[in-house]
Amino acid sequence: MRLITANNYFRVIILAGVLLVASILAGPFVYGQTIKQVMDKIVTDTIKEKNIPGAIVGVWSPSVGVWVKTFGQADVGNGKSMHDSKKIRIGSVTQTFLVSTLLSLIDDRKINLDDPVSKYLNFIPNGGNITIRQLASNTSGIFNYTEDAEFSQQVIKNPLREYQPRELANIAFKHEPYFKPGQGWYASDTNFIILGMIMEKVTSEKIEDLIRLRIINRLGLKNTSFAVYPFMEEDYSRGYIDKKDGIQDITLLDPSRMWAAGAIISDTQDLALWTKALYKGSFLTDKMRQARFNWVATGEPFLQYGLGVSKFGDFIGYSGGTPGYACVIYYMPIKDTMIIVVLNKFPDNGAAVSIFKSLAKTVIPDYVPW
Repeated sequence: MRLITANNYFRVIILAGVLLVASILAGPFVYGQTIKQVMDKIVTDTIKEKNIPGAIVGVWSPSVGVWVKTFGQADVGNGKSMHDSKKIRIGSVTQTFLVSTLLSLIDDRKINLDDPVSKYLNFIPNGGNITIRQLASNTSGIFNYTEDAEFSQQVIKNPLREYQPRELANIAFKHEPYFKPGQGWYASDTNFIILGMIMEKVTSEKIEDLIRLRIINRLGLKNTSFAVYPFMEEDYSRGYIDKKDGIQDITLLDPSRMWAAGAIISDTQDLALWTKALYKGSFLTDKMRQARFNWVATGEPFLQYGLGVSKFGDFIGYSGGTPGYACVIYYMPIKDTMIIVVLNKFPDNGAAVSIFKSLAKTVIPDYVPW
């Protein structure tokens, strides 16, 4: 039997009240069958086409109220369905937590955005010309270690292998940089591994403790944690990857392979709280919040990047994945509209981002550029 905590009980009561008020204010057209059927079909068709076992999708918007729905299975072997409290690995969305913690340390004058990396770590190639800001904005040019072919193969062959942060960084250093520091943009998980090492060195604290104390606990994210063991606890969805004759369960995965760049576990409820908090930045000074939203071009359609956060059209948030799970979280302030998509398969062939874009186009068609 699944226990409901007092905290979750009150969340349910509050959500029910929100739904009731929203349905009254929105009128019969918004909460009629048409728009719900359209959103249902977007998700159902996409996960069927991309062979995704399960999904949890949420839309929070004045134009439709609150719409959170689950699709498919959380456990293919046992036929268990998804529901909105299922925990997943959020992959690169972890980087929003990491850089938020970093910026709070900068507010406390423990680190400076424009310090060279060599001030803290002496083994980073060209570290004297790479700054903290460039790591956090993905403009360092450092190779993304997860794109190393041998590493990727080893993760699938031996998902329980443990890695050390410096070992991950050294994988990247075997490859030439994408560009000189500050001369381009490329999403590289290595940047966040290095940031994690710097933050631990400066504070003499574990990165999981820093994120928990400065972000997770402060915001009351009860179902969010930085994983340090391969297994997940309580109510979680299993994760899958494609294989030649179907899909493979890869739920048991040592989180050290992504560490500071992708080890956080969360659920839809907490992600909804975090997505708005990420934009509002109440845990940062105004100066640091403004620095975070100093956007740089990425070369990708509609996408700009700040410090551990991205801007997709006018949506602010992040997307990411780790073997078994995909996650997209975005909030548009001018329309007070939030969309969250979590899937239990990755690589997902672009399914999570595709669902997000289609839902945004359905809910606020005049405010998206795609």
